[in-house]
Amino acid sequence: MIDSRKFSIRTRLQVMLLVASLGSIAVVGLFSWILARDILLERVFSQLTTERASKAYQIEEYFQNLDQWVETLCENHMVVEAMREFDAAFDALHDVPVEDNETAAVRDYYEKEFLPRLAKNTEGEPAYETYRPNTPEAIHLQHLYIAANPHPVGSKGQLETTGDDCAYDKVHRRYQKIFQAMIQRMGFYDLFLVDPETGDIVYSVYKETDYATSLLNGPYRNSNLAALFRKVRDDPDRGAVQLVDYQFYRPSYNAPAAFIGGSIYDGEKRIGILVVQLPVEDINSVLTGGKGWEKSGLGKTGETYLVGSDLLLRSASRGFIEDKAAYLESLRKARIRGATVDLIEKIDTPILLQPVETVAAREALRGESATQPIEGIRGEKVLSSYAPLAIPGVSWAIVSEMQADEAFGRIRSLEIKLLLACVLVVCATTLYAGFATKRFLSPIDRMLERARDPLAASNAPLEAGSNEIGELARSFDDMASRLREQTEENKRKDSEIESLLLAMLTRPAMERFRQGGARTVDHIQQLTFVAMRIDGIGEAIESHGAERVVEALDSWAAQLEDKAERSEIERVNCSGDRYFYACGLSRPQIPHVRRGVDFARAALRSFTESVRKTGLPLRLRIGVDSGSATAAVLGKRQFHQDVWGRAAESVWRLAEAAPPDTILVGEQVQARVADVFSFASTSESGVWVLSENESA
Repeated sequence: MIDSRKFSIRTRLQVMLLVASLGSIAVVGLFSWILARDILLERVFSQLTTERASKAYQIEEYFQNLDQWVETLCENHMVVEAMREFDAAFDALHDVPVEDNETAAVRDYYEKEFLPRLAKNTEGEPAYETYRPNTPEAIHLQHLYIAANPHPVGSKGQLETTGDDCAYDKVHRRYQKIFQAMIQRMGFYDLFLVDPETGDIVYSVYKETDYATSLLNGPYRNSNLAALFRKVRDDPDRGAVQLVDYQFYRPSYNAPAAFIGGSIYDGEKRIGILVVQLPVEDINSVLTGGKGWEKSGLGKTGETYLVGSDLLLRSASRGFIEDKAAYLESLRKARIRGATVDLIEKIDTPILLQPVETVAAREALRGESATQPIEGIRGEKVLSSYAPLAIPGVSWAIVSEMQADEAFGRIRSLEIKLLLACVLVVCATTLYAGFATKRFLSPIDRMLERARDPLAASNAPLEAGSNEIGELARSFDDMASRLREQTEENKRKDSEIESLLLAMLTRPAMERFRQGGARTVDHIQQLTFVAMRIDGIGEAIESHGAERVVEALDSWAAQLEDKAERSEIERVNCSGDRYFYACGLSRPQIPHVRRGVDFARAALRSFTESVRKTGLPLRLRIGVDSGSATAAVLGKRQFHQDVWGRAAESVWRLAEAAPPDTILVGEQVQARVADVFSFASTSESGVWVLSENESA
């Protein structure tokens, strides 16, 4: 919990003003945001529902018109006459022998034209034996009107006559142009006349590979066209029209196809079945509004689509139409089966392939209508309006959706505007609070600022008028002046104490001692000691006087301290004619041996130079050794730092045994720097004399 007592008076005043303004803004903004969100949601759902209802009406009306057109065509006298004549001419072909060249030409067409095109839109490799015509009539007619047809694939219906002098060609020449104009005007994909007894397709306008085959025992007996044929044949009611749902239709190169048909009667006798193949383009055109989604109020992500009872699309998705590559990638990210996505890309349609396993689709197929936020086809959050469609023969649902991100875009815009307004009000309130409190609290602010650094030399006397705050400011100035004087005195004394402590201790030990820490024993694994002993001090004092000797030793000690500081070598202690240094005592030094030897050589050179200039009868003995040691500060009042260990003991023996103005080193030192310095052996094992030469 925040303690308000820690804040300044100015901060408290500013916070009170800000809290009041922010509280008002928060309350007004929250209610405004909730109201705007509810209004927007209502508008979006209303728009989606209107769009869904409009498209549903158009789709249902489209199929109602289809039903009426088919019923009208079945009762048309011209269609009845055409059915009678085509059926008779088709039966007459049964006894016409099939030539080998006809069979070969038909097979050649399948293998070079039909099957390669079909393979592009299927997962497997289609074989001729699966799709070949298996009756004389089928082979003869497919040879005349498909294989030998000079028009390219997709335009075989342009042929009106083959030039063959048979009865069928005469009938075909009389009706082909009429039926072709009829389906173009009505927007059908194809029209078929089927024998109700044999299931033979005795006529089709566009002459695909289902032409002249039997829907009972031919290669397409399991297609949805055959299913429609059986539904119409089994319906005894005259004028009844049947519809079958979309399926992939192999004769149309596996394109989605739906069929609608009815019985053709001649008097009381059923003489044929008329079937119309429905394209998907008309449904897509209705649902997309001619790709005018934004004009319909669906924004940049809204769309309306159909779902079948198998929870698969029955119309193209907007995303697929606008940006196929991005749409397929979104399907992959939505964890739709990779093989399904690949087939959508291959066939170039999501119809009958893309699953729509959403709450909207399931509830609509159960007959429910509603609007609610749900998870969309590709896993995105959407606002959805859905309902079932009333189309006899199929179970479809219609769904209108818009991505929630877009639907709430205006809410986000409002949020930004509210936030900006809040920021502006806060800024204005903050400026006002700062201005209002500045004049009243500025003397206190200056004293607070001075209190943070009362010893600054640049501090000028505070001026705060003659009121109570001014009196307080003058008292503060007097106190700060006395504090500065006391601080300077403390600094001077502290510097003197530090110098005295450093004369007896290493810096880390000195810092621990000054901080009042507990006694600390340091165990150092690797360090190098340098021990020095001066001979002849008493003799020099007698012959040259104490002042001259002290002056010379002081000059040499100063040089020694400079060299030690540069080399990061610490003085352990100094007593009379003995000087004791260590490298690596306070912190590890990797080249501690070489640094120690360099320091010893520099100490000897400077000592020799100083003695030479002064003419004093002084001599310096130096020992250098390396190893481990233990260091500690002893005593409470008259304390000192001491070091123990083999190397600490042996280095003094080396210093004692060293000839005047000579450096003796231990075996470990010689072994580590033998490749850098020159050494001479002594009579004592493990003791070496450091030569003056730099390199070995």
